[in-house]
Amino acid sequence: MSCKKTPVIFKDFWRNRLSRYGTLLALLGLLVFLALPLGSKYLVRQWLLENGADTATIGKIRINPFTGRFSLTDVSVTRNGQTVLSKSSVRVDFGLRALFDREALLQSATLTDTAVEIERYDDGTLRIGSYRSSPRDEQRVGGEAAPWVFRAKEVGFSRVRIRYLDDGLRLDLFIAEGVARRFTTGREGMAGSLDLGGELNGAPLNLHLSALSFRPELGLEGRLDCSDFPLSSLAGVFGSRLTGLLGRLRAKTEISLKYDETGLVATFRGKAGLADIEVGGHGWAGSGGLALDGGLGFSSREPSGPRFDLDGLLLARPVSFAMPGKQLRLDGTEATHNGQISIGLGEAVTVRSDAEISVVRADFRLAETAVSAGLGTWSGTVDLDSGGGGEPMRLETDGGMELQGLLLAVSGSNLQAVSDSLSVDTDAALAFGAGPSYTGTSDMTAAGLRLVRGESALAKIG
Repeated sequence: MSCKKTPVIFKDFWRNRLSRYGTLLALLGLLVFLALPLGSKYLVRQWLLENGADTATIGKIRINPFTGRFSLTDVSVTRNGQTVLSKSSVRVDFGLRALFDREALLQSATLTDTAVEIERYDDGTLRIGSYRSSPRDEQRVGGEAAPWVFRAKEVGFSRVRIRYLDDGLRLDLFIAEGVARRFTTGREGMAGSLDLGGELNGAPLNLHLSALSFRPELGLEGRLDCSDFPLSSLAGVFGSRLTGLLGRLRAKTEISLKYDETGLVATFRGKAGLADIEVGGHGWAGSGGLALDGGLGFSSREPSGPRFDLDGLLLARPVSFAMPGKQLRLDGTEATHNGQISIGLGEAVTVRSDAEISVVRADFRLAETAVSAGLGTWSGTVDLDSGGGGEPMRLETDGGMELQGLLLAVSGSNLQAVSDSLSVDTDAALAFGAGPSYTGTSDMTAAGLRLVRGESALAKIG
């Protein structure tokens, strides 16, 4: 009996317009649900191709539209013959907000076994993978859409390699494990944070950043712990000011850094060391090893050229500095500098020091004059300007100096001055143009001073 009534019930159900529309809508929803992964895979691939990718492949895509979660596996992208995203696995809890303002909020994501390339161009454009953002000065003009802004509450990293490129900097960061929070490509400034362990340009690295930004400039603040970082990676930051930069950096320090097309500004406070340094510019060169306990500032945005500012204890062992064009050379077995020093590397090398300095076995040569000392100390200020644009080299001193085991010689004269010890209080200036000139006052006390020519002692004073 029930079998005879079923067709009648079905016919009554189907005659109802609302029932028919509801059934068709349900079937359409099921079809869309089943086709969503395939369609999304196509759309994601097309978006990558339309935003700079030469090729884009996606292994699998899974989507749950009810929870806003999706995952991508085996994502690879090439651009200009280079792989900029390879074998990426991404799990995302994705929420969109303020679509009319072209903003997207990424609730959480995990990047695993991923390689991505980031490049900054001169106009402020930032390329991440194959996607290139709008120039930093682009505004909403004439009804044109503003650039998309992406924000992420939390992104985890596991075995991720990030290459950062621009005209002056080449960084290769491998993240073994890490997490970024409050990341944004907007202009909020120092908003995000980052914790990671891995390698930077092949050097072991642990990094805790309490603040991080990418626009309007690359900026970070936090703590850095690294060893054996190659200084050659930073040579491009100095542009044509340096002709070479070699050495290795180790540091355990607080760090603050800002970098854009106008240059780099960085400050460090803590302990750092530089080993096997070889650095040179136009008309000068230096080498040695340095250890710092204190604060160090650097700026490449100065109109006159890059500048270093140091406040603390600096140990140099050994150290060598030469200016062949000025016939100047300084070599020391060991030197310590406790105080403040500022060094400018422009057309002229400038040094201003206000500190206590001690030197073990120092040799100094200027033109035909050579000075060496077994032990030397200085307390006071020193201002050195190597001269540029035809200007003479100038040296100004104000302080006191103690030297032991002093030897002064003039080439070609076979005449030497030898002293067991020498004390000097000076407030003077020396200029080295066509000939040396001296202004100021100096008080000198010598013990065991002797004038020697060859094997013969000509005179003994004190």
